[in-house]
Amino acid sequence: MNDAGIKLLAAVIGFWIIMRAVSRDAGGRTLIDHILGQSGGANQALPPGAASNPLGTPNARGQVNPVPGATGSRLDQGFDLTSKTFVSPYAGKVVSSTPNSPGWMGGGYVAIANLLNPKQVTYFAEGILPAVSQGETVQAGQTIGVPAINPYNAIPGNIEIGPANPAAPTQPLAQVVSNPAAAVRSFYNWLKTLGGPTASSTSQAGSA
Repeated sequence: MNDAGIKLLAAVIGFWIIMRAVSRDAGGRTLIDHILGQSGGANQALPPGAASNPLGTPNARGQVNPVPGATGSRLDQGFDLTSKTFVSPYAGKVVSSTPNSPGWMGGGYVAIANLLNPKQVTYFAEGILPAVSQGETVQAGQTIGVPAINPYNAIPGNIEIGPANPAAPTQPLAQVVSNPAAAVRSFYNWLKTLGGPTASSTSQAGSA
């Protein structure tokens, strides 16, 4: 093979190596990733249902998961869970906010009414310290509280979240409706559609 042929072959091989280095396989990994033992690069496809936004992708109504990363416990008159993050699930108005609620053994309490549907009010109680004030308007995904010691079990960030009575937002809806179990289960199913955690038990839904 003459010099021209050798140069052409070298150019073809070089071009092939470059293309292999930047091409990604089905898992989003390049040849360099394989050599270095890396996972896929920045353009790696996310798994179904995943989102780059840690709060999750807002649904068609602009709603987000209010407790991203939470661990679920049981359903009672709300949903007991533990989280490090508490945000408003929708654009809303703070209709109740206190760091020491007598109805929750001195724990914190925040209730947010949906601006688009004021009859939808979500409360966060017990292991939460409010970061917003009553009367304040909040946006979906805005922090409304931070973890605090739960007065019942001393677990930081352990809260009860659920639907509140729109006529008296310091009161869980389960205390005033004819079918409290259905009200709590409906709230739980809604929270699940936003990416909320799974309950460890649902048998006592609606009970105090």
